[in-house]
Parts: sequence; structure tokens; C-alpha cells
Amino acid sequence: MADMMAVISKAVFEKMTKDASVGDVLPIDRYTTSNPALGRLEEEGSRLFLFTVRPPDEQLWLVSVISHLAHDGESWVGEANSVPITDVGGVKAQIQFESGAGIKAKPGSLGMSLQTPRGLTTGDVALLLGGSDAPPPAADEGDAEAAPPPAPAPEEVKAKPAPKAKAKAKPAAKPSAAPKRVAKKPAAKKKPAAKKLAAKKKPAAKKLAAKKPAAKKPAAKKPAAKKKPAAKKKKR
Repeated sequence: MADMMAVISKAVFEKMTKDASVGDVLPIDRYTTSNPALGRLEEEGSRLFLFTVRPPDEQLWLVSVISHLAHDGESWVGEANSVPITDVGGVKAQIQFESGAGIKAKPGSLGMSLQTPRGLTTGDVALLLGGSDAPPPAADEGDAEAAPPPAPAPEEVKAKPAPKAKAKAKPAAKPSAAPKRVAKKPAAKKKPAAKKLAAKKKPAAKKLAAKKPAAKKPAAKKPAAKKKPAAKKKKR
């Protein structure tokens, strides 16, 4: 049994389908090649995982898983795919292949780096199929006849109910000690509130009105007495 991978070129994929997207199921049942590296697919139970690289950012898609393969001289033909298209970019770095080399490609050359068919490990297959596996190949008629019939289911044995355990008598509760009396402290006597002596109000000092000095009236000036002219003495 071998799980192998191969790549469908961009041109061939777009001839097969023009508007396929993630989640679509493409019923691919063959891969045309004469590459001797895929000769292991003749082993019973082998599967071929087909990938393609999608532009513009080199998304790696798993587009088909073909089982029950046989080469008809031109193509590997088998049971039609039932696995939906899956973008495996999230697990691309974890894929190791049987060689342990993993996927190593420079930007823009992912498709070219995967041209050579490679063997997948069990871990690689689990990553590609999301932890599940592709539907197993159908058993041959000869194998079905040789298979022993399933063993009959064992008779149910009814379990006897376990005897109920006798409940243990609870010990009598001890009488609780009488509560101790706490001596009450005599209430402190309240001191009579000191009577506040009302402060005697001092009689308001009478403001003595400042007596203003009486304004002095200017004395009336008396008119100067006119001097009488001296009497001229008569000559003798």
C-alpha cells in the first residue's frame, strides 16, 4: 500500500474546470502520465493525491484522491474522487514526504518544485485530510467470503443489587454545657453636663460724638476814621 502525490499543471486544471473553488468536489478518476516513479500505485490499497497551484499567490490545493488504481497504458485510472477541494497552505510547511525533505520552493516556483511525484507519510495524509482518512478501498468479494462472521454479542448479565448497608446508630449527643453568665458591668454614671454660664454682654460703649469746633466768623472791619486836615495858622 502506498500513498503518492502528483501535481496537475495550471493549464490542464483550467481545461478540466474553469470556476472550481475550495469546497467543490471534482469527480476526477484518472491521471495521465507514464512516469515510472508512480509504479508503486499498483500495490493494493494505494491512493494518488493530486494537487495544483493556484495564482496569484501560489495557493496549494488538494483537488483529488483517487483509489483502486490501475494503469491502462496511458493513465492511472481508479475510483472517482469524493474529497472536496482543500487549501492546504496552512499545513504545507508540516508536510515531510517519505524523503523527509518537505516542501522547499522559492517564491514563484512552487509548482515546478512539486513536478516529481513523491511518497506521502501517514502523518502527511492525516494533515491533508484534516485528521480523517479517505474512504477505505472496498474489500474484494473473495475477502468478504473468507471473513469470519461477527461474534455474537455476549448475553447481558444482570447484576444483583448490593445489600443495603445498615445505617450505623448515631452516638447520643452530649448535653451541651450551660452557658456561662457574663457579669454585667455597672453602667457608668453620666456626669451632669456643666452649665454654660452665659457670658454677660458688656454694655456697648456709647460713642461720644466728636464735637466739631464752631467755625469763627471773621470780624467786620471798621472803616478807618478820616483825618481832619490840620488848621492852617494865620500869620500875624
